[in-house]
Amino acid sequence: AAMTDYLGTQANPYDYGYPIEVMPDSIGSSLAKHYVMGRFSHENSLVLGDEKTVYQSDDGTNRILWKFVASEAGDLSAGTLYAAKITQDGEAFNIEWIELGTGSDDEIAETIAAMDLGQ
Repeated sequence: AAMTDYLGTQANPYDYGYPIEVMPDSIGSSLAKHYVMGRFSHENSLVLGDEKTVYQSDDGTNRILWKFVASEAGDLSAGTLYAAKITQDGEAFNIEWIELGTGSDDEIAETIAAMDLGQ
């Protein structure tokens, strides 16, 4: 009820749980919500030097290690999301990356906006 009161309309639960990129510059900063990077409790994100690959995790119990690969370096608004499948092999382990999907922030935002939640 609090979000509905604040927004003036029914809150859509699928609008929440995405990483926010903060891009500071000399006159302030801008923000971008990256729907395409997955919806979960994001923590410990690391963008690699290629400016395309982002590793993400959630440090709770039985959580997933995620990998996002952007379509273009320096632009996290479109790309492919993967989840790690880890197989224990003695003292070591193997990682297989399972592709979950490819898309863009715009595509996912449009899908969320079009949802009829019975409101």
